[in-house]
Amino acid sequence: MKKTLYLLRHAKAINRLKFKGPDDSLRPLTSGGVKKFESTLKKIKKKKVKIKHSYHSPFLRCKQTAHLLEKEFNIKSKPLSRLAHGSNVRHLLTLLRKLKNHTVLIGHEPELSDLYLLLGLKGPLFKKGEFRCIQVKVPKDKKTPVAYKELWTKNSPHL
Repeated sequence: MKKTLYLLRHAKAINRLKFKGPDDSLRPLTSGGVKKFESTLKKIKKKKVKIKHSYHSPFLRCKQTAHLLEKEFNIKSKPLSRLAHGSNVRHLLTLLRKLKNHTVLIGHEPELSDLYLLLGLKGPLFKKGEFRCIQVKVPKDKKTPVAYKELWTKNSPHL
């Protein structure tokens, strides 16, 4: 079975050195980051990209990014602790097999790039607000490995 999944780094947040809050997990998006990401979402929607499900890191900047995605695509995003900054991305490998078609995972760097490498895909680090679309081919038998293929990125000619 083939399915399409999206990996998304949260939109631009306040610089961690300038953030005055007690905990990095509470660092919010900047107003510029919100505007730029809203523009990206409109372009993606205009290209008829299907997004039906979403999971996000429990960190505020990912929740806010998920909220923007929810508004544009009329979906609900659910928090997933395995996407939190500092988590072990190997725990996401089993999840990728089970996710429904057209699901977005919203997370952080360097975890998203680490996951990309674990999938056997190559590319630069994820930029803030960057989407990458991957095809996941899940075999019927559990002995055959899952195959992954990059279909496009936010900056590709597709968009």
